[in-house]
Amino acid sequence: MKVLILPSNVASMPAITLDRLNKAGIEARAVFIDTNLYSDYRQSKAFQLKGLKYGLPHKVYNAALFYKEVINGIRWADVIHWCGSFSFPVLNMVLPIIRMYKKPGLVEWVGSDIRIPEVEFKDNPYYKQVFHNGYEYPYESYAHSRKTQLLFKKGGFLPLVFPGMEQYILPEIFPEYYKYIQRIDLSHYTPAFPDSSNPVPCIVHAPTAPVCKGTAFIEMALDKLKQDFRFEYKLVHKIPRPKALELIASSDIFIDQLVLGSYGMATMEAFAMGKPVVCFMKESVQSCFPGISPVVNANPDTITDKLYALLADGELRNKKGIESRAYAERYHDIDVVINDLITIYEKVIQHQK
Repeated sequence: MKVLILPSNVASMPAITLDRLNKAGIEARAVFIDTNLYSDYRQSKAFQLKGLKYGLPHKVYNAALFYKEVINGIRWADVIHWCGSFSFPVLNMVLPIIRMYKKPGLVEWVGSDIRIPEVEFKDNPYYKQVFHNGYEYPYESYAHSRKTQLLFKKGGFLPLVFPGMEQYILPEIFPEYYKYIQRIDLSHYTPAFPDSSNPVPCIVHAPTAPVCKGTAFIEMALDKLKQDFRFEYKLVHKIPRPKALELIASSDIFIDQLVLGSYGMATMEAFAMGKPVVCFMKESVQSCFPGISPVVNANPDTITDKLYALLADGELRNKKGIESRAYAERYHDIDVVINDLITIYEKVIQHQK
């Protein structure tokens, strides 16, 4: 089996998947466009289009190289694994090629690419509160989601859906889809459980999109808690990936987000390091995850109380950290779930035939 992963390395999950597919004996390639400070690229080919030294000519040259690699990869592959929708120009140029060669494909959306505000409004008042007040992804809409899903439907794709995303799949477009889960390479993370006797716990937060993450609510809560506790507060923001991981590794409490109702790679990395994670999980999404989640579920209304409990109880911080690592080992470890993905690829190829 030959697998081609396109076109962006969202949260490093495509690179992790590529690595384990090859180790499992599957021939796999990945071609990515644009990079960022936080991703792990490993064996892939990546072509940068932003911030280039030689401007437009350099961009055109890199874009041509990208499309050449993509076309060669499509001709070579048995199945396409598309991660994230990326831009409509890229979609409109690449999807027809996949359709022309009649290659089966899976598309794995990761959030804002198909998020539907009207769906989120129904059971997430915090998203509704920020959506018209500086929310960083204003293009999210029913129309945008439908357009994206229709493009992939015409391209012959089926969705590969992780917990929290199936609520946005439009059944009239995709009556069937495959369920999978976010994954992480645990071999790259050494757990460092919080020291229950630490008198000055370290709280780390990653405000990649401050409104979306609810950073203002977090910092208001911390201002109140300063009256009762001593603690450090550090931000993971605009720094290279190794430094970001160092900060998370140094934490006693990791705060992800208070608005979106689910979690992604940042939480999984904190799980892997054995950290208690504070994050807002909608009830409808939490029930989609397997097992008992170790997340300390907090929202803008409860964040102060939830942090108070963690700051007041070192044993609780240690316990939640141990639970986090155990959960990652059981459900998110790429070595545990890679065979499930290979089985899905086989089903998609057979379905196409």
